[in-house]
Amino acid sequence: MKSDLQERGSPKNSSDALGWFLLLICLGVLVGSFGVLADGAPKASSGKILKVMSYNIHHGEGIDRRLDLERIAAVIADSGADIVALQELDQSTRRTGGVAQTEVLAHHLGMHHQFAKALHFQGGAYGLAVLSRWPILRHRVHALPYRLGQEPRIALETWIAPGEGRPELHLVDVHLCHMSSETRQEQVQRVLQLIDHRGAALTLLAGDFNARPASPPMEWLWEQGWQDDLKPHRGIDYVLRAPGSKLKRRSAKILNAPTASDHLPVMVTYDWPEVD
Repeated sequence: MKSDLQERGSPKNSSDALGWFLLLICLGVLVGSFGVLADGAPKASSGKILKVMSYNIHHGEGIDRRLDLERIAAVIADSGADIVALQELDQSTRRTGGVAQTEVLAHHLGMHHQFAKALHFQGGAYGLAVLSRWPILRHRVHALPYRLGQEPRIALETWIAPGEGRPELHLVDVHLCHMSSETRQEQVQRVLQLIDHRGAALTLLAGDFNARPASPPMEWLWEQGWQDDLKPHRGIDYVLRAPGSKLKRRSAKILNAPTASDHLPVMVTYDWPEVD
């Protein structure tokens, strides 16, 4: 995977040096304009807001059938996301050239990372990952119910240290069954049995639910008090707030990245609660 910035030789005289100096200034302006640091990392959001993305990356293969992790990384970097729940990642599989995709994306973006295997696949693994601007303190992987002939599915539960005196951020990443509404409902019920969001001021559930907002699995979540922070929308990718969460939704959007994957990334911006 080539870097965005190609290696160049050193200037040979003062005129060249002045030219390089002006070029660097221009690059700095462009980088600032697009919200991306020179090393490809997302530009840090304000200390008062939190940006959370969910993105099914289709193992880095775009709708043009081109495998391009750098393109996925650019979408994430341009968004300025602080935390990203990722679905459909390959880890050292033959179809994606033996690349550990989570590590490659994390390295390109300068973020902390955690991968979780849903199943063995082509000599490696396939599953979920979380990227975070801040350290991921610990994680748990939960197997979800599924039937014969369906793919195994998991939930990746993470605890993140956002610093500045804030409590741990609790993020759960899921990718639910695409074949059966009944299985999806069993899976969301199991997720809520497995995770403990009671008393958690900063709990979010994000991912590809393979279910529209008015479908039975999602209706059940709404009845439990979970908030759809992308509402109104008709998609199957979500960022949800737990009942009683102290995060306050500021804005939400579906990002315009129509080629990089067969899903569009979704992102919610929150106001942090006041630190006691």
